[in-house]
Amino acid sequence: SKIVRAAEEGKPQTIWQVQSKARRKFREVLARAAAEAAHRIHARALIALTLSGRTAMRVSKLRSFVPVLAVTPQAGICRRANLYWGVTPVKHRFVTNSDRLRASVERTLMKDDFISPGDPVAWLGGVQLGRMAHDFLQLREVPRVRQSGTSTAVHDTKKRRRKRVAS
Repeated sequence: SKIVRAAEEGKPQTIWQVQSKARRKFREVLARAAAEAAHRIHARALIALTLSGRTAMRVSKLRSFVPVLAVTPQAGICRRANLYWGVTPVKHRFVTNSDRLRASVERTLMKDDFISPGDPVAWLGGVQLGRMAHDFLQLREVPRVRQSGTSTAVHDTKKRRRKRVAS
């Protein structure tokens, strides 16, 4: 415990006190924005989609007040993310469609009691296409699920389709 206390002394306690010296400014700024936005909306979790673990590591360095869930398809990255401050790794298969991936990850996280319907969450991730990187930050509420197991939006869409067919 002396080692932990010594390591923690002088460390910044909030994300706003951290001085960043990153090479990749855009990703550092996005990680900082995600952590701050998640804190301001009282997010239940900051969900970091990552293939390399770097996204979760960037947020971990900020010592966010919001729990960080590092979602990755690779077991090795999960093991490494276990060592990051405030990060809980979640192994999950990635799919190419972003809407399906988000819905699938939300179902898994709800099943494992990390999040609940109606909880505000922050999503952070990126896509590397050759030399071009497309990073994103999204703030949203976890969709509420009807008793039938479908989300409200899916239920409403089916209802509208039935009305059109009946007309």
